[in-house]
Amino acid sequence: MAEFGGDDDRPMDGRETSAFCARKGLPIAEATLSTLRCRGSGPKYLKYGRRVFYRPSAVKQWLESRVHEHRRTNEVSGGPLGAS
Repeated sequence: MAEFGGDDDRPMDGRETSAFCARKGLPIAEATLSTLRCRGSGPKYLKYGRRVFYRPSAVKQWLESRVHEHRRTNEVSGGPLGAS
């Protein structure tokens, strides 16, 4: 699993959060973060007036939750198209 550690927990704005994600190997545009926030599927955020901030710890947790191991279909189902 990917390692996302070593940063302080100072709140970051959208631009900084986008750069933070890119440094962790998962580039996400600032506009995508905004869309995910509106849909309720992005990282937890803080809001001060109209400004939005993300804590690195919340972003790391969200990034880690999006990492999945790839499994071949026939390993899970026993064969092609679910045949046993």
